[in-house]
Amino acid sequence: MKRFSCLLLALVLCSSLMSPALAINTSQSTTPVLISSETSTVNGVELLVEHYVQSGAKITAYTFLDKSISQTDANTTINSIRLSSSTSPVTMVSASGVPDPIATRYFDDEDQNPSTVRGVASHHGTFCKSNIDLAYLWIEDGQSEVAFNDPEYTPEITVKRTFETTGLSISVSWPPSVSTSKTSYSCPEVGPISANFLTVDWPSVYCVTSGAGTGFSLTAITDVSMYVRDEGRVYASYVATTQNFQYGW
Repeated sequence: MKRFSCLLLALVLCSSLMSPALAINTSQSTTPVLISSETSTVNGVELLVEHYVQSGAKITAYTFLDKSISQTDANTTINSIRLSSSTSPVTMVSASGVPDPIATRYFDDEDQNPSTVRGVASHHGTFCKSNIDLAYLWIEDGQSEVAFNDPEYTPEITVKRTFETTGLSISVSWPPSVSTSKTSYSCPEVGPISANFLTVDWPSVYCVTSGAGTGFSLTAITDVSMYVRDEGRVYASYVATTQNFQYGW
């Protein structure tokens, strides 16, 4: 209800401009806050598993405790974690005040041209749309993943999530007392967090326009930086996925 109230406030502030609104549910912490940690064994490989929260995002970090495992074992372990942590496509949206979607599309994309085969970014989630009263386009269960599959090193990972629209400007209401028109919005960065595999569950993002959905699209971007302190090197990876309001469902 709080997210939808922020959304309505943004619409009221910007109704004269006929621009859509973006509502972000976020927490106060701007640095990673460790919630819990434990050790776990996946495919015979021992891992340190840490849970963090930061700026409204929930982060799970997996670190190889045995640095002598093979590259094959590292790849197999990361793939097993990825499969177990993947979010299933949604069929309904239960958030109070948000209309049920008239169409959904699950996406699961990976960086096809990473700067190094050692580090890869991917993301998945479900695009949803509704045009009962307004033209809504949003993402549910959005998750970014970062894999650094060299078991010998553990990089410090920073993840940035950006949302962009085409065809219309958007109005960001975050915090609720501030409204700024723009065509993109970047969530506060997550990290740096040391891990070999990182999953980030992002707050839901709602983009709304009071006009027709013609030419209206939403793009989710995951931009990753991985700093390997022992090598003094930074690796980067990037993946983006776009959904048009009218096409591709």
